[in-house]
Amino acid sequence: MKFENLNNKFFHPLVIYGDFESTLNKLNHEHKTQRHVANSYGFYVCSKIEGYPSKYYSYVGEDAAIHLIKQLLLIEKEINTMIRDIKPMIMTAEDVINFKKAATCHICNKELGKDRVRDHCHFSGKFRGAAHNKCNINFN
Repeated sequence: MKFENLNNKFFHPLVIYGDFESTLNKLNHEHKTQRHVANSYGFYVCSKIEGYPSKYYSYVGEDAAIHLIKQLLLIEKEINTMIRDIKPMIMTAEDVINFKKAATCHICNKELGKDRVRDHCHFSGKFRGAAHNKCNINFN
């Protein structure tokens, strides 16, 4: 058995944790059914992205489900704007030395050889390590 899904190693810089509350609407006597109707939500955006702070959102109202979708779409738009703004790589003198000395790919942990590229965080520009070109391209 061996670990193969290398993308699961990736640190996710933004995660959203959320919850809905709902009430049951009146019983439909003809169909003998009730529906849960969302009446409020709360979610927390946990961000490690520089310039995008973590924040808690909440709302109470009959249109909670629609309101939540609209709020998430606004956040998506902000994040997509940040994703398109790829920061140039920042390498310290120590990073340059570590890149030259690296024997293994920091993503797959296999020997590098001559196939080595510099991997960096597109949000911060910080150098992450030496990697195979294929690993770097497929690591998203």
